[in-house]
Amino acid sequence: MNNYKSDIYDLLSATERIAVDQFCQNINNSNVDVYIVMSHKAVQLFNVLLDQNHISKELSNRIIISNQTLDYDQSYFLGKRIAVIDDIIISGTTISSTINRLISIGVSPDSIIVIALAIDKKFFAMDFRKSDGNSILYCNTQLDDPTCIELSYKISKVFSYYGLPYDVDFPEYDTFKAPDNDLSFLYNNMLWEAEIISNKMHEDGGIDAFVLFPNQIFKNEFWNFIGNNLDDKVHIKLRVYVINYKSGNKECRIIPMCLFNEISEEELDELYSFFSPIIPLHINKNTSDYYVSIFRYLQFFLSHHLYSLFCNTIGLNSKYSPKLKSIELLFGKVDGAILKNTLCQMPHSISEKPIRNNIKSLSVNRDCHSQFKESSYYTDAITNYIGVKKNNDYYLNKMILSPFLWWYDSKEIPIRLDLKATPTHYINDIEKIKALTKRLISGFSLTELNELYYDTIKEYDAIVLISLYLDRAIDEGIIVPTVYHNSQKKYLSRVYRHGEDLPFGIEDECRLLLFLQKLNQRIPNIDYKTGLVSHGIAEISFEKIIVMFYQMGLRKGNIFNRFLGFNNTRLIMPFLSLHGTVEGIINSQDIKKAHIYSEKDKEGIPYITWLSKWLIDNSFISLEKYYNEKKVLIDSDEISKYLNQNSRGCISTDLEYDIENIASMISEWYNNMIEKNQKRRFKEDAIALTSCSDIFIYASAIATEIHYFSRFWKEQVEKALSKYRKKNDFYKLLTENDEDKKQTLKVVQGLNSGRNKVQWYNSDRAKRVVGSVRKILADKGANIWYEIWNSVNTARKSEFHSAPMSIEDATHQAVGYLYFYSACYDCIVDNDFWQKNELPPKYNEYRTAYLEQCSLTSHLNPSL
Repeated sequence: MNNYKSDIYDLLSATERIAVDQFCQNINNSNVDVYIVMSHKAVQLFNVLLDQNHISKELSNRIIISNQTLDYDQSYFLGKRIAVIDDIIISGTTISSTINRLISIGVSPDSIIVIALAIDKKFFAMDFRKSDGNSILYCNTQLDDPTCIELSYKISKVFSYYGLPYDVDFPEYDTFKAPDNDLSFLYNNMLWEAEIISNKMHEDGGIDAFVLFPNQIFKNEFWNFIGNNLDDKVHIKLRVYVINYKSGNKECRIIPMCLFNEISEEELDELYSFFSPIIPLHINKNTSDYYVSIFRYLQFFLSHHLYSLFCNTIGLNSKYSPKLKSIELLFGKVDGAILKNTLCQMPHSISEKPIRNNIKSLSVNRDCHSQFKESSYYTDAITNYIGVKKNNDYYLNKMILSPFLWWYDSKEIPIRLDLKATPTHYINDIEKIKALTKRLISGFSLTELNELYYDTIKEYDAIVLISLYLDRAIDEGIIVPTVYHNSQKKYLSRVYRHGEDLPFGIEDECRLLLFLQKLNQRIPNIDYKTGLVSHGIAEISFEKIIVMFYQMGLRKGNIFNRFLGFNNTRLIMPFLSLHGTVEGIINSQDIKKAHIYSEKDKEGIPYITWLSKWLIDNSFISLEKYYNEKKVLIDSDEISKYLNQNSRGCISTDLEYDIENIASMISEWYNNMIEKNQKRRFKEDAIALTSCSDIFIYASAIATEIHYFSRFWKEQVEKALSKYRKKNDFYKLLTENDEDKKQTLKVVQGLNSGRNKVQWYNSDRAKRVVGSVRKILADKGANIWYEIWNSVNTARKSEFHSAPMSIEDATHQAVGYLYFYSACYDCIVDNDFWQKNELPPKYNEYRTAYLEQCSLTSHLNPSL
């Protein structure tokens, strides 16, 4: 079966395709014998491009390895021409380190070249010129920092789309067809707990991504299987990618993972002496890389036997042999062949003699850990979590992410800036480079993260929660794994540091704030000469302006990307289209239980945070009374401060242009209407545009209005009915306290607004608004405005692709309920209805409108 449902070029923008195509041409035109590919992302990208023939198949006959093989046998490099391959070069220090390791074993500097996909213009200043003045670097694409991050993120998303692991440190096996296309052997397994961690690109590619965690019974069996209990040393799990084909067939790709938390050099020596191949690997014990080498070997070796035991326990007749290609990538041609033969020849129970079972847990004083605990990042992370309900993964993810943000800001950026300020030569300045690259082989271990946050998240299985977080983050490229060796304290661990591939989950906030900043430049709050409020933006108009920003961005496909903390949650469509939420999320497992048009779950816990509340809470905007009207004042200083501290790579040059363009068009329209004293007209036109521009938005808008009635009925009408006596005024019972009165007014507003929207949609008012604004804009983006609002929104169509009813049926149902509830409400609040049994004046009008919708769909009951 073909695992590549789409060519990688089809998943890239035109600019990205050009960059990748030139990258492939440089590789294809290179006259070398060995390709050393920098892990992790570059390795997987190279494999995809090779599999899809963008890199010539002829090259597959040459030696293709990762830079990790330099820990093992290196003899076959001598006398070879070598190309070092990387995707995006930020500062160049890791490539320089790789080149100098080659030189140290006798490879001639003149036989080495570097080929890269792109260079980060902001930070790159490494001098890659040889002594003759010619550069060894071949790269056609130079990008600013945000665009580099965006391209890097896109590559990570491609891997998710194909169901490929970003993390390539572990054995890879052939995919296998699920028996009878049934996955119950994964889900209904008493020895393993399955967690779904699919992201949006997984779903788009028809991939179901899981993590399987073993229970203690399986763990005990595994420790017995390998002859030593490593429960406090090793975190074991399986990554599973299920590839769903249109034919109904399912294929599985399983990656076993044995992750050393923290282990001493002494323990590694003992384990290696027990598990080393009969033909020994070529590892020089006198080098500083010795322990890293056996660490990598052991995690690979144990992971393979974890897979073997898993297959045996569930009766899975799968191939136990890992792919030679993946082994050679990590261990080289010589040691890779030794390891392959060892794994293939070894029986599936490993040993007869047990190793020592009383290994002591390490007690490590971690400098980075203590530094981070003293930083504001840690305090802010804990503060953000306090008071948040347990099921809100978004805040948990933000909390767990904070050490990596701290690391990026306090340890990575200063070094990048220093390298930029004082350019270094890739060979001559190797001692400086060695000192600086230590930051890239250190980070936070699973144990450290657990210790940092245990008290805060102890109500969870904390290790599992953090492990899931790391899997999601690694798939997204936000965090990258490495091996940390503390030679002074003589221990090693698998650790995690920031990646360069994403702006850390806050891009939606930064994009919105940049939009408000650009808007404020055109609709100013303050008369700066007097310091007095000039006008600001009317509150409702401001809300609709934000909704327009999101809708226009969604139509362009590049402003609002639903990132939301990279957890397994879905954005609720109605609140995106109507209100533009930052955290409008619900756990996908509860999507059927929850009322889709409510802001709260069945326990009453809110899962909607309104944008205006978020903006006010963070002092980005304030509300002021101005001539008896509420105005929104934008605090540009607070926004600038936030963007300076947090934007990182959130906003590429192209994206900034798009955001500024949208702000320009909206503010030009707003100012034009204000000058004509048509504030009310602007508000109504903006509401019509943002709620009636297409059937998807329209259905969502109507459904959002009617959801208020269901809560009103449950919370107030039932209470009023229980108290009603004939002589009482029923309406008074609905407004007994301020909260009831507020809710009743919301219902009135919602039903009135809904009926207005029906009229606007039926009369094509949104289309007329698009046309009238196009005239106002004239030469100032008029054509772009028109194209945005008249584009077909394929994203919305895909949302309804697997829905139980068509969008047309859903719309008729929503409109039908709107008029049904309108008739109910008029009866409820009409005293003549209760006292004289007379129907309200508009009852027949609403009934007729309801019956009309009944005739258009089978999802409404005309007998109601």
